[in-house]
Amino acid sequence: MERLINDVCEINQLINKTKEKNKEQI
Repeated sequence: MERLINDVCEINQLINKTKEKNKEQI
């Protein structure tokens, strides 16, 4: 269970980084 939560946290961090990159491109 903890492992799943950790994976979700990592995915959220990747999504946030991608959103920031998209903001810079616009």
